[in-house]
Amino acid sequence: MTPETIQKHLLHHPFRPFRIFVSDGAVYDVRQPEMVLVGQRDVVIGLPKPGEQFPRDMAYCDLLHITRIEPINGRTKPKTRK
Repeated sequence: MTPETIQKHLLHHPFRPFRIFVSDGAVYDVRQPEMVLVGQRDVVIGLPKPGEQFPRDMAYCDLLHITRIEPINGRTKPKTRK
């Protein structure tokens, strides 16, 4: 995954929450764009607990290990009618 791809999702207006899938099976929900810092080779994701404004933990993900991004509240592909 490229840093530009992640940045595109973060800057989309209006912001649409999305889910990041990592090669080790981890999954991270991004519900607020300010909880993500994109670097040249990795992404840092703030992990706030439910109901909290500030993250207590951080996830550091190498861009090479991000396998896909999907919207949280939506389909990844349009449903086809038969």
